[in-house]
Amino acid sequence: MIMVDIDHFKQVNDQFGHEVGDNALMQTSDLLAHVCRAGDLLCRWGGEEFLLLMPDTGAALARLAVERLRERTEALRLQIDEAEITFTISAGVTEHRAGESVAETIARADAALYRAKAAGRNQVVMG
Repeated sequence: MIMVDIDHFKQVNDQFGHEVGDNALMQTSDLLAHVCRAGDLLCRWGGEEFLLLMPDTGAALARLAVERLRERTEALRLQIDEAEITFTISAGVTEHRAGESVAETIARADAALYRAKAAGRNQVVMG
């Protein structure tokens, strides 16, 4: 399970407007969709957060996939009028544990995401 968040998304909306923010959301969603395989589930979790479920995938392999996504996002350039907009993502990756509720797994992925943000953003943290 992977929780992904666009770093400083509010600043993107505030500085460039909601249309640019929506474009950043769509670009991130498209990049996430390219990481997905048949059987994976991607959803917008809220605001600028996405939840990606990768069944039958160990955390190490999921982390590699999300690290590639992080690198692609960092390299992405959105052209807005004469300005070039860049943004990054942070992510928390965790594996579902036997006997654990889905809510507990989500909470661990979310906690890993917030550790990534607290550590400076633009990184993937295991939870």
